[in-house]
Amino acid sequence: ESSEADLIVVVDKFLESFKKISVTSSVKKTTEAGDVFDNPEIDCVFIATPAGTHFELAKSALESGKHVFLEKPMTTNLAKAKKLEKIVLKSGKIFMLGHQYIYNDYIRHLKNELKGGIIGKPRYFFAENFYFGPIRRDVDCFWETATHELAIIDYLFSPGEITKIKGGSLSMTGQNSKDFASADIVFSKGLGATISVSWLSPEKVRKFSVIGDRGVAIFDDRTETDKLKFFVYKYPHQSKKSEFFDAEKVKTITPKISASEPLKNEVGVFLKSVRENKPPFTDIKHGMRITRALDKITKNI
Repeated sequence: ESSEADLIVVVDKFLESFKKISVTSSVKKTTEAGDVFDNPEIDCVFIATPAGTHFELAKSALESGKHVFLEKPMTTNLAKAKKLEKIVLKSGKIFMLGHQYIYNDYIRHLKNELKGGIIGKPRYFFAENFYFGPIRRDVDCFWETATHELAIIDYLFSPGEITKIKGGSLSMTGQNSKDFASADIVFSKGLGATISVSWLSPEKVRKFSVIGDRGVAIFDDRTETDKLKFFVYKYPHQSKKSEFFDAEKVKTITPKISASEPLKNEVGVFLKSVRENKPPFTDIKHGMRITRALDKITKNI
């Protein structure tokens, strides 16, 4: 739908997939990725394929001189991520990861409000991300899903390195894979976080809270409106009341945000980065921070 670039070729391994997309007849449809990499007219490649194919496809695209937009997760392990980092840096091309929540207008508004101190100093991040499939064969549910939450934490807080991890996981599908997983994390700058994920939940939940020393921010992506709310209040110190706090004194703020489609936003950011030759926030450096975190956490749960 973007008017900022010309769509030339669409590639899919299976011909029947082309029946599900709507493109003009002038757009070539092919099952061969080489038709993209070998075409000198193509400047940019968008890779939205299974995670197990990401490294080889991104490598081929970069080495053929293309700018690359790569969907999450970047790779299926840290070793491949390190190899890809070297290829990206050598190529001199724009490389961007599809961590769409960084380009979500609600998340961007939240970052500005947190910077302004609306809930004081952020102390804890609590996230739940549950849904019913698809079940991946090349990554487990934490690597596939918690990429979003770790990217959000990186964007909102720049929290530093992970210093403590505890948690657990459960396999229900017999694939020697994490189908449910939860991790409690502490970062070097003091932020704590809990991330719970599953791709076997009958109800879809995509929600997180930021607990500050003067209130709480809640983002709920499953609601149609009012996805972001702030609850501003003072925590009691020595109170003889049985109530934790006086609910009547809580200030609730629900900002009205004109939000665009995050996927469309990130496409625009990528193309702008290419035109201006300036890396986006979700570049290879950001991707390596997230991949190192995923590697460290999954080894400890």
